[in-house]
Amino acid sequence: LIKAVKPDMTNISRFGARPNTVAAGLEQLDTGTVNRRSAEISRLVRSVQRSINVKYIGSEVPVMLTENSYKSINGKTDSYKQVVLPGCDGVSLGSKVNAHIYSVSANALYGSLDGV
Repeated sequence: LIKAVKPDMTNISRFGARPNTVAAGLEQLDTGTVNRRSAEISRLVRSVQRSINVKYIGSEVPVMLTENSYKSINGKTDSYKQVVLPGCDGVSLGSKVNAHIYSVSANALYGSLDGV
């Protein structure tokens, strides 16, 4: 399903049976199986998200600046993608800027601001 749909964001949570529910009375999977399945789906999701993000390399995207980090200022695109702008001083949080994307990971786009 993940390969077919290719969602931009995916929340991965391990199942836990809640007390006093039908599921609480069912036999639970062993921890090893749960951990293996969680790791497997996490790898798949990271791969899909990175393949989506690679398409942004070389493009310019509008970014709302939302937080200062240790060596960067970070923001979000209109589609809520995390953008990391290393070494960008002199720009204010809340500003909307255009970022040139030069690298990506599964979780973020990395960009620069022309003229900053």
